[in-house]
Amino acid sequence: MSLSASSLSQLEYPGISGPALAALSSLTASDILWIKSLPKAELHAHLNGCVPIEVLFEQLYDIHEFFGAFRTIYALISTRKTLGAATRAVLQGFLDAPNKRKGNNISGLEGGLTPDDYPECTYLELRTTPRRTPALSPKEYLETVLDEVEKYPRDRAALIVSLDRRMGLLSYAPNRLGHATFLDEQARDLVLKDRMLVEVCLSSNIICKTVPNLSSHHISHYLDRGHPIAVCTDDTLPFRTSLTAEYALLLALPPLGLGLTREEVQKVAEGSINGSWMTS
Repeated sequence: MSLSASSLSQLEYPGISGPALAALSSLTASDILWIKSLPKAELHAHLNGCVPIEVLFEQLYDIHEFFGAFRTIYALISTRKTLGAATRAVLQGFLDAPNKRKGNNISGLEGGLTPDDYPECTYLELRTTPRRTPALSPKEYLETVLDEVEKYPRDRAALIVSLDRRMGLLSYAPNRLGHATFLDEQARDLVLKDRMLVEVCLSSNIICKTVPNLSSHHISHYLDRGHPIAVCTDDTLPFRTSLTAEYALLLALPPLGLGLTREEVQKVAEGSINGSWMTS
């Protein structure tokens, strides 16, 4: 039995599919290594949407606990033990190089380094909403997540606590906006005027159809004006992406990507670090 090109790509990049996989597969090994080596920050990643699938499967098999009857991610990570394990796995997935996690020491391209010698990002701002579960109060939920986040230095990881999102978006004069997909002209002008960094999640927007396609994505509106943006994943599990794959969407040639130069992509990466609350 022969494998299609898309099947081979999925074997090479497990967990990646859709537009992110197409862009990633079009790049050279040198391009991918360069993206991985870029210092960059992930500023918009939801804890519950980034739990590795293998961690969820582990919880499914643990049927002696009460949450075995439920079918959602929230139910599967409802205890201090499972929430801690999930948070730890998400942090490691972003901040620890694959070879470090596996204990490998494999030489490869350019000075003996391979893409697996680099983490997905050098700094992560993970976000979650404190939840009440049958086993945890919102305070205990938050304490459990913080216990894992605080195992990393402050210049590597931070937690964003999501609370009430029903208030007027721009009434607080924020310095950052998530997605910024449905803004009228007046709101866009205010974003530009106040230099509010926009957290852009390309695969998320395309798959959720909040934009028709990559070529019409509002990222171009901000790039053309030299406005600060940060490319982010949003939820790596449902959108089948990674931060490396999102940067591939910047570098890959149209129609698979935006066709930015390495210099332009590097400016985006630098902007993500400059826009983090670590440097605010």
